[in-house]
Amino acid sequence: VLVSVFTTVLTLFCYISGGAVTKKGLKYKFAKEEFFTLAAVTSVLGLGICRAASPYVWKAFSYFVILLSAFVFRKGITLLISCVLGIGLALYYGDVNYISFYLIIAVVAESLTSFSRYAAALAVMACDYAVCLVFPVYGEYSVKELIFALAGVAVFTVIPTKLLNEFKDKLYSF
Repeated sequence: VLVSVFTTVLTLFCYISGGAVTKKGLKYKFAKEEFFTLAAVTSVLGLGICRAASPYVWKAFSYFVILLSAFVFRKGITLLISCVLGIGLALYYGDVNYISFYLIIAVVAESLTSFSRYAAALAVMACDYAVCLVFPVYGEYSVKELIFALAGVAVFTVIPTKLLNEFKDKLYSF
């Protein structure tokens, strides 16, 4: 019974957030209930990817989205997006520190993206390593973590700047 209630609620959330994204697009500001449902769906999606594939896959996806949002959106939006992305890992590991870890990554990305997107990508990688040394979030920093973090960052860096600027122009009002 609990699973069917959860499925029904999640379906309703998907309907509301999917409608908001498809009807409004990302160019316009979401209403509170649309944002809440989109955040809930993203968190459940992150938890699902962590359980089905690996938390490292979610980390790579999250780093890409954080860097992309730092380049495309105005200041502050990236912090909100990173917080929502961190909820998936926080639910998976049962540790709220992942949300703050993603917020630190977002601050670094937002700070340097206006200077150079490549510097921001390099700083995200350095911050990933530094935070793992200072705060034992992942335990020991392994090669596997480095590879997946590098994968998300590398995808962002190989996208041509012209394409990113066109995408940014389409979402300028947000």
